[in-house]
Amino acid sequence: MEPLPAGEAQRGGVGALRGSDSMVLGADRRARIRQRLEPMLKEYHADLQFIAVFVDSTREYLTVVAQLADRPVLLKFRWVDFISTSDPALRSEITSQLGRRLGSPEQPDRKA
Repeated sequence: MEPLPAGEAQRGGVGALRGSDSMVLGADRRARIRQRLEPMLKEYHADLQFIAVFVDSTREYLTVVAQLADRPVLLKFRWVDFISTSDPALRSEITSQLGRRLGSPEQPDRKA
């Protein structure tokens, strides 16, 4: 299988979720998303790790997989909103989603 140009999505292939309709983003786009989100995740909790990012086959939703210790967490964004959202607004959305899933940054071990 020939590689796609940087930034292009492909269905299936290495890194795709087996049996899903997710699309794998190109390496360049994944790297840009990681560079944007990773500092925001670390602001929430220093040990929160960025694991992966996927976009669904309709390109409507972007899902970010992160992990704190042994607790994985999925963050979901509308793709169009993610692209056009300012960093302060995105930071607020990340904090809100992580707060619902992990608890407050001071007490991230609370069961969601």
